Amino acid sequence: MIVFQDEFMKSKGKPIEHNNKIIFMIDNFKLPEKNCKIKFDIISTNSEWKQGFELTTKGNMKVNNEIIKNGTRIWVHTAPKSSIIEVDSKDKNIIVTNIWDHGDGITQKWHNGGALYFEEIENGKRYYCNDGHQNDDFNDLIFEIILV
Repeated sequence: MIVFQDEFMKSKGKPIEHNNKIIFMIDNFKLPEKNCKIKFDIISTNSEWKQGFELTTKGNMKVNNEIIKNGTRIWVHTAPKSSIIEVDSKDKNIIVTNIWDHGDGITQKWHNGGALYFEEIENGKRYYCNDGHQNDDFNDLIFEIILV
């Protein structure tokens, strides 16, 4: 079974090809302007671990009327299925990373099987995430980010 962590180490963090898909450690979600709104929609999860995603930017995000510097973590077990985030990004970029928690309260990312790929959809992307298990099912978390 593939260990994405090993493959990303070989590629020095660059995307790799696996089963005719381009697989990433992270994604750069480009914004059309510095101040805009995005919407996330959680489609599904399929893991015994808590699943989530991290959104970071050089700037601020406004989530539920709270301003958060540099980004936020969205945990599927506590977040609404859908929400709008106001973004004030100095570089017009959001770094998207899938994350998980084994149940010990420690956020995990990028190691063992951690990886993601995406499909372009209207005004955004649909992300397919693989957690730390050494498999390549990419159904541990599926979510969308859309410009609104």
